Amino acid sequence: MGIFSKKPKLPPIENYPGYEATDEAFLHAQKLVLDVLKFQDYPNWSVTGQKGFNNYLSEYKKKVPDADFGFLVENMQLIWDSFSRYLLSPEISGAWNKESSTEVHKIFASIFSSFPKKYKPVGADWVAAAGTLYICFDVALKSDKQILAQPIIENVLIIWLHYCLSVSAQE
Repeated sequence: MGIFSKKPKLPPIENYPGYEATDEAFLHAQKLVLDVLKFQDYPNWSVTGQKGFNNYLSEYKKKVPDADFGFLVENMQLIWDSFSRYLLSPEISGAWNKESSTEVHKIFASIFSSFPKKYKPVGADWVAAAGTLYICFDVALKSDKQILAQPIIENVLIIWLHYCLSVSAQE
């Protein structure tokens, strides 16, 4: 009976140039994001988005529709650039403390608030999504998993994108 209770184990997180673009890094980031969402009692946007992502991945064997790939790539880069430019600024010098983390949260909220209508349904779910991204970064940085920063951004944006696609399909 013990064989049925075994969970597949991810390989250890590596730390080499390019690791953040690997499938393993994406899976580690996905686990971290899902753990954070579980801690948040699975907000509605995340349940809908994760279900959409799982269904799309299963059916098409890719993460997002081609028509939405540009949004994903552009905003992954925007979030990464904004985060890293701020955190690596001379005044901050990479310090992750209450002041810098609060500012990072504001940066994420500002980016999510500026999404075009297609990717920002009516309501305040974008606030929760930006908060989830912030908490994921906080967890990653405090647990020495900063190598997962870019795949964390990708994971949260994919879930968010599939949530938005689901909402627009219902309208």
